[in-house]
Amino acid sequence: MARILKEMGFREALAYLFQQEAFYRARGRLVRSPVEYVVGLAYAASLREVPRAWIRALPAMGQAPFNPPNVKGWEGGRAWLGDTALLVRLNLATGLKGPLDLFVFAEGEGLEALVRPEAQLL
Repeated sequence: MARILKEMGFREALAYLFQQEAFYRARGRLVRSPVEYVVGLAYAASLREVPRAWIRALPAMGQAPFNPPNVKGWEGGRAWLGDTALLVRLNLATGLKGPLDLFVFAEGEGLEALVRPEAQLL
């Protein structure tokens, strides 16, 4: 990939990346960051803007935007699913009124597709 990027540019490197099976194997196995979760939840609720209360909840979920813990950034993955973070995620989702299109979070094939979208949302 580095060779393609160097010799052919970004467009060709991205085209190569998106054609690789390994790129798609991770789909449905990633834990969404708090920012991704909040934006996805707003999208599922058909909101035009992310509510300020949700933005204020991001640090409780472990991600204060523009304030990473170090130069590497946030750990990510299972680190996003600590006790407090998971409770905040559940409270945000259950506090919504009206219909939600939770299938925007549904990913996977085979057995993964049988998992309810609400569970994949977390």
